[in-house]
Amino acid sequence: MKIALRDVVEVRIVNGTAALDFMRKQFRAPFLEDGNDLVFRAPASAGSSAGEQLNWLYAMLETHRNLFRQLEGAGLLTVCRIRFAGRTLVLPPEGVRLAHFLHIATEIEHVD
Repeated sequence: MKIALRDVVEVRIVNGTAALDFMRKQFRAPFLEDGNDLVFRAPASAGSSAGEQLNWLYAMLETHRNLFRQLEGAGLLTVCRIRFAGRTLVLPPEGVRLAHFLHIATEIEHVD
């Protein structure tokens, strides 16, 4: 039986566990530890498409723009990671505002 995969969108602070206490004080939304990274993932309820999840993450994180700039200034790499399972990935125009507004890189990965 093949399980249908859904698109997954997350904001990942690479090697960010050193900033964990700081992040917990700044965000109401939980960042999860994944190895040495801190990850904030859009929940399944945010929508099944990458575009819907990007919009949800933007709404949750848009007020923290300065904080992401501080992380960048401290040398922490933050990326928006998109993993998609379909044949194509279509992002609406507003789907790219998260990475642009927070000034973070975007990684896109196709999974089978």
